[in-house]
Amino acid sequence: EKALQSNHFELSIKTEATQGLLLWSGKGLERSDFIALAIVDGFVQLSYDLGSKAVTLRSTVPVNNNQWVHIKASRVQREGTLQVGNEAPIAGSSPLGATQLDTDGALWLGGLDKASPRPRLPKAFSTAFVGCMRDVQVDRRELHLLEDALNQPRILHCSDK
Repeated sequence: EKALQSNHFELSIKTEATQGLLLWSGKGLERSDFIALAIVDGFVQLSYDLGSKAVTLRSTVPVNNNQWVHIKASRVQREGTLQVGNEAPIAGSSPLGATQLDTDGALWLGGLDKASPRPRLPKAFSTAFVGCMRDVQVDRRELHLLEDALNQPRILHCSDK
C-alpha cells in the first residue's frame, strides 16, 4: 500500500555484519517519506520520516554476534517502537504534522536495487544485508521470501545451525 497509518514488522536475523539494510520502503527521492530497518555499527535502527523530520530509534543489544535474534519494529501514526531480543521496547515520536507514510508501495528486503534512484541516507542503508533472515512478518502477515518477491532475488539458504 502507498499511504499507511501504521507499519508492523517482525523478523529474526543472524549476522556478523556491522552494517546492512534489513528493510526499506519509500520513494527513492531525496526528500520523501520512508521507513527503514537497518544494522548500524552492529545495532538495529528503525528510522522513519513522515515528511517533517526523520526519527531514529536505536537498539541497545548488539546483533552482529552470529546468533539468531528476534526484531519487532512498528509505527502507529507518529509513534514508533523497536524491540530487539529481550530488551525493553524503545519508543520515539516524529514531530507534529503528518501521521501517514506515503511511499511507492514497494518494500525492499536486504538491500535496494542497484538500478533504483539512491536516496540520500546513512551508509548502512546503501549496504546490502549479509546474513540470515527468517520468520518475516509484514503487518502481522507472514512473508514468503521467494514466492512473494516481485523480482527474481538471489537468495541463498542458510543452515539451521
